[in-house]
Amino acid sequence: MSEKYNKLFTPMTLKSGVTLDSRFVLAPMVANASTKEGFVTSEDLAFMARRNQSASLLITGSANVFPQGNAFGFGLGNEAERYLPGLKSLAQTMKAQGGTAILQLFHPGRGASYSYEENGLAYAPSSKAFDFLTYPVTELTTVQIENLITAFSQAALRAYQAGFDGVEIHGANHFLLQQFFSKFSNERNDRWGGDFERRCQLTLDVLRAVQAVI
Repeated sequence: MSEKYNKLFTPMTLKSGVTLDSRFVLAPMVANASTKEGFVTSEDLAFMARRNQSASLLITGSANVFPQGNAFGFGLGNEAERYLPGLKSLAQTMKAQGGTAILQLFHPGRGASYSYEENGLAYAPSSKAFDFLTYPVTELTTVQIENLITAFSQAALRAYQAGFDGVEIHGANHFLLQQFFSKFSNERNDRWGGDFERRCQLTLDVLRAVQAVI
């Protein structure tokens, strides 16, 4: 192997003080191996057991933090205490070879196609029609947004209780937090909409709420 890749195999210390054995990272990807309700399965554990042998930092695929947030059908759930036993097993498996385990937290917003199939609801910053969706979206109320912020913080707390070393907040790929950034999808005129600073407010509120519990 070329010497220019040697650094990949050297340790790296993060700002948090956590030291990784190497520079290899398992990026978040949805395995779609959980139950329909979002519980961890043996397939989830096998997926991570195979990858913990090569990556020093492992990040799960998206874990739902809020009801009506199912975008993948068989993704991870972290909306309530009942998910803790499975998440504990997942964290233990990810760390079995000395790796650092991160749980990714998200809400898909208008992308919650499976939630719409199940209960006729898919939430978004604003109620508007999108040509690329086959279903309507429902605007989040102020109370629901406040509950969502709390849901992110409680999901982060559960992640730490389950043994994860950290969390990643999903703010990309046209899911809910990114939808709030966009003036195309966010037509609100309250605290969470309007100019760019206010469109960023939900993500800032989520970050502060998560930091407060960890």
